[in-house]
Amino acid sequence: MEVFVSWLNETGWKIFLILAINASVYLAITRIVPVAIKKSTKTQMKGRLKVKIEKRADTLGRIVKGNAIVVGEPLKRSIDKLDPQFSILYTT
Repeated sequence: MEVFVSWLNETGWKIFLILAINASVYLAITRIVPVAIKKSTKTQMKGRLKVKIEKRADTLGRIVKGNAIVVGEPLKRSIDKLDPQFSILYTT
């Protein structure tokens, strides 16, 4: 138990902080951004077919999510540097 408490005091809080930031960014990208993209796309494409508007919004949403994956890689690497044993959570 002392080993765990020591680890938690030294590096554990950093890892939990990075995970919390990562989770909040992920939730923002997957929940908030698509809604904002759909609203702005509807505004910009007034008078066009609904199908085309939905396709454009879906495409833009996929691009944003794809870029988020690229941005998320440095976070994964920073966790690996803090504690290599913790990187097992990120293996796919």
